[in-house]
Amino acid sequence: MANDPFVYDNFYKINTDDDQVTLDLIFGGLGQSVDYVLALDDVIKIDHSKISIQDYTLGKGPDLAGKTLTVSGNIQDMPATSHDITLILRIKGGATNIEQSYAGEVSPGDNIDISLAVHFYK
Repeated sequence: MANDPFVYDNFYKINTDDDQVTLDLIFGGLGQSVDYVLALDDVIKIDHSKISIQDYTLGKGPDLAGKTLTVSGNIQDMPATSHDITLILRIKGGATNIEQSYAGEVSPGDNIDISLAVHFYK
């Protein structure tokens, strides 16, 4: 049976000052294996990462205006673990912060796809 993907597609208002915008992608739960690609517009910034990231600098607010951040990949459960798959998405440094949490339980060895998009605007 296919598991519902973790999907986020929304806009993020950036500040017009030179504050840095940062990203956290935190994959939790015992026995999870992640594989994802992070891109800013068509430029791949992280290619097939297997780890969580915290305080990853995306750039200064004005430099991000009109760009789109995408994260795509999957989180796989490893057999003989809890089968709980989690993800926390955080973006800081704009007009407000984003924190979006996802959680799902899967059958042993199953995975959940990730499809995240954040559109930056002034």
